Amino acid sequence: MNIDEVAALYGLGRAKGEDLVAVALRAMESGLKSDNLHCLAGLTTKPPLRDAGPVFEATLSEFGKRIPTGKEAALIVAKYHARKIISGKMSPADGVFAIAQLWEDADRSGIITPFVAMADDLDETMTGYDQAEGNLKTKKENELKELNEQIFKATRRLLSDAV
Repeated sequence: MNIDEVAALYGLGRAKGEDLVAVALRAMESGLKSDNLHCLAGLTTKPPLRDAGPVFEATLSEFGKRIPTGKEAALIVAKYHARKIISGKMSPADGVFAIAQLWEDADRSGIITPFVAMADDLDETMTGYDQAEGNLKTKKENELKELNEQIFKATRRLLSDAV
């Protein structure tokens, strides 16, 4: 995640202290410099959020960035997961569940709603998948293939919408 994506995760109350340190280290490696960024990167690898949070907020302020919240933050994080699905760094199943979890934060946004439905369908399809045999197994495999196609289509649509 980049600093804006971690800020969105932070704004949703889902970031951990280690996420803030990791993004600070990556930012410094990419050439960004500031006293607060250096301080944040120097914290232990798993600092409590109560220690890392204020330093992260000061770092964002130094760079003229703000902490997004609500729907805006949820869409930023959803698009992060969507890019990981498209790039193959996250399975469609893991991605759809991650995005669906953002639905409440996104004020039940229409762009996230299909991911909630697909997560439910995926959960239903995967129930009993390992024990399925013959025609039932074939049916579940076809359903899974169709769901993956729907996930990629919805993911591309999500990425094409402006946050």
